[in-house]
Amino acid sequence: MGLQKFQEIFKHLIDQCIEAGLINRQPKRAIIDSTHIIAAVAIPTWLSLVRQAFEKVVRELLLVDQTKGEDFQQRYQKLWEELKGQTRDEKLPHVLELATELVETAEPLFEKEEEKTTIVMLKKVISDRKDSAKDRIISVVDPEARTGHKSDMRTIQGYKDHIMIDEESEIITAVKVTPANAEDGDQLIDLITQFKKCHGALPTETSADKGYWFGKNLRFLYENQIVGHISVMKTKQHSQGLFAPEHFQFDKENMKLTCPNGVSTTRYREKKNRGKEEGYEFTYTKSKCQGCPLRTKCTNSKTVRHVYISNYYFDLARGREHYQTNDYKKASKNRWLIERRHADKVRNHSLRRSR
Repeated sequence: MGLQKFQEIFKHLIDQCIEAGLINRQPKRAIIDSTHIIAAVAIPTWLSLVRQAFEKVVRELLLVDQTKGEDFQQRYQKLWEELKGQTRDEKLPHVLELATELVETAEPLFEKEEEKTTIVMLKKVISDRKDSAKDRIISVVDPEARTGHKSDMRTIQGYKDHIMIDEESEIITAVKVTPANAEDGDQLIDLITQFKKCHGALPTETSADKGYWFGKNLRFLYENQIVGHISVMKTKQHSQGLFAPEHFQFDKENMKLTCPNGVSTTRYREKKNRGKEEGYEFTYTKSKCQGCPLRTKCTNSKTVRHVYISNYYFDLARGREHYQTNDYKKASKNRWLIERRHADKVRNHSLRRSR
């Protein structure tokens, strides 16, 4: 049927719910959360993954240039015989070398989209073997699936189903599926915008867990006059009992930072490409911190103290202030309602594993 058709059907269903009065035309409070979907594939080793991607390209090459395709088949079979008795780690560099040569040979010959897709996949699988690689392919059968983290100790291979529900009716009002390594917090704006685009309204309030504690989300909600009931994400300083950036007073006009002991610094450098947020790194030199009675509560460093101030410093401060209110506590008590929707999808609609 295609993604676009499903989106049209989903939009029509929500329109009918609004017309029937099941969902208010101006929703009061939305809840956002995600759950994981396990890819319905066997997860191969790195060596097996390279071999599978290699074989896909060879099959396409045989159709385009049989002589070159057969040559790579024979070389691969010969190499595999020579590598017998070696470990996977010992075999991998040799297979990668032949795979790289295959890409260089086949890429100029491939013109059809399906042929190009196999080359792109093999190139990605080869580059994924670097230690610095991110967003690694885990299967040539399901190349969009990724490895994500359900917790610090548990990984998942597959996807995430991100949803937004109307709190009063518990009806799902926006959906987005991503690879499992996608950040939950990166989906909040898309989900709310999706509902606005399709139905011409924004929720008055939004509730979500700490996975959505992004400065850009808090600013988006504030600029669109949406009350954001989002749990605060604690930092490493919080867990160590040290002063975090919010304990420092930031004067943006004069680009000055003042610590809890009243000492100020204007020494900073702009920080970019931090992923979620950009900002400024302020530095307190050893001389500024020497003899400070609060030093043990501030840093474990014996030299300087660096303090990162996000471009969303004031948005985060506003979010922390709201986190202490009774309105937040009341809204957070109803966040469990979205778990019923996840449970329904898993138990009654086989959501847990992709098809």
